[in-house]
Amino acid sequence: LANTRYYRNKDGERGEETVFVTVSTWDKQAEFVGERLKKGRPVLVDGRLRSYEVDNGQGGKTKRIEIAANRITPLDW
Repeated sequence: LANTRYYRNKDGERGEETVFVTVSTWDKQAEFVGERLKKGRPVLVDGRLRSYEVDNGQGGKTKRIEIAANRITPLDW
């Protein structure tokens, strides 16, 4: 899941910030997502946030956040 925020800084220049969040889902919901949704399609995700740590490959840990989705609903353009 990607979310982009557009803004203007103090000098009036436009900027954007994109945040990527992992979404996990299972069973029929996962099948639906795989078959029907494409990159760029707006969706509504209903679920719970889950945080965890992963090994960063340099001997440390990195925190991650994901949405454990109960329901993913496509939205109209």
